[in-house]
Amino acid sequence: RNLTTPIKALAEGSDEIARGNFSHRVNVLAEDELELLVDAFNQMSANLEANSIERKERQKYIETVVETLSTGVISFDSADKITTINK
Repeated sequence: RNLTTPIKALAEGSDEIARGNFSHRVNVLAEDELELLVDAFNQMSANLEANSIERKERQKYIETVVETLSTGVISFDSADKITTINK
C-alpha cells in the first residue's frame, strides 16, 4: 500500500492533467523517492495552471487590442481559412 497508493494517485492525477484540469493536486502520504515524485507532480501542475492562466490573459489582451484598432485586421489559419476579423 505504501507503494501502490501514491502511484495510483499519480496515475489518476496524470489523467486529470491530460483532461486540462491543471488545478489538480495529488494529496497522498508518500515516502522517500515517491514523496519527491508527488512533490514534483504538484509543482508541475501548479506551473501548468499558472501558464494556462497567463496564456488566457495574454490572448484576451491581444483580442482587445485587435478589436479596438481602427484598421482592419484579418487572420488566417495554415489552410488560408479566415479565423478572425475585427470590426
